[in-house]
Amino acid sequence: MENTMEKISVIVPYYNSSIFLLRKCLFSLIAQTYKNIEIMVVIDGATKNIDNLKEYFSSKDKRIRFVNITHGGVSVARNYGITHTDGKYIVFVDSDDYVDEIFLSKLYQGIQKADISICGVAEQFFPTEKADIDTRIFFSLPAEYNYLQYTNFSVNKMYKREVIEKNHLSFPIGVGLGEDAMFLADYYDKIKQISISSLPLYHYVLNTTSATKKYQPEYWKWEKRVIYRQWELFQRYPLTERENSYCYAWLYHKYKGLFSYYCAWKDNELSKYIENIIQDELFDKLLSYSTARNEFWSKEMLKEIKIWKKKEKKRIIRMYRI
Repeated sequence: MENTMEKISVIVPYYNSSIFLLRKCLFSLIAQTYKNIEIMVVIDGATKNIDNLKEYFSSKDKRIRFVNITHGGVSVARNYGITHTDGKYIVFVDSDDYVDEIFLSKLYQGIQKADISICGVAEQFFPTEKADIDTRIFFSLPAEYNYLQYTNFSVNKMYKREVIEKNHLSFPIGVGLGEDAMFLADYYDKIKQISISSLPLYHYVLNTTSATKKYQPEYWKWEKRVIYRQWELFQRYPLTERENSYCYAWLYHKYKGLFSYYCAWKDNELSKYIENIIQDELFDKLLSYSTARNEFWSKEMLKEIKIWKKKEKKRIIRMYRI
């Protein structure tokens, strides 16, 4: 029965991550209970020799293809996979992660009644047990849905190729961070129904060499794009007082994360980066928001906001310097 189901394209970008983990990833994919799949491993200019692995899996399972491209980053690799596969549905899996054997089957079930299907990530908090909702509800409940698993991870989801191709969607190229969040925001913009299951079917393996673990002087520029785009999504419909309070608390955590990020590194231009952040328009909007202690705002958070309002760079740096 499953062999007659529509094809799913699984795209796995690879660039010099652990060969052992790539092997584990591919074994988890060929073990899927959903059989009508194609697996494209996009070798993004990797310098590690994986010839033995390629030979083994190519002979073991004809559904796997390995393609070599010039190194351009994960966005380029994913975009290549989108345009060089033909499944009705598309799934992205990172080469150092792995999935449960019913991963594709459950996502496929969800997308039959929606435009995107989302499952849980085993190593992450997942607030929603199960839901089939329209995007208006999704964007009207940021306290429920504005979490990384929904808005920042591209990998625990199944997409409709038709939506991607009809709207010319792709992962942004030339950004150091936030490409998943930007792609997802654009995709959510074009759909009406979302299917969610908390089943932890995707297993995320922490990569200590990823871009988020290295100092990026332009981090603010990239993170700003994501913050503004996600803020726009969750402000498009009228919010209750509770949901609005959550949105501003979310904004607080985003800016605190920026301060903490820059202050954790030694950079002679630290003062300049902090200045750019505290002069930001959305930062001013946060400072002008009047709030009281509630389930989203602690006494410590309100105290920090009071200090931020003075916009004293040196004091902010002292607060977050490790």
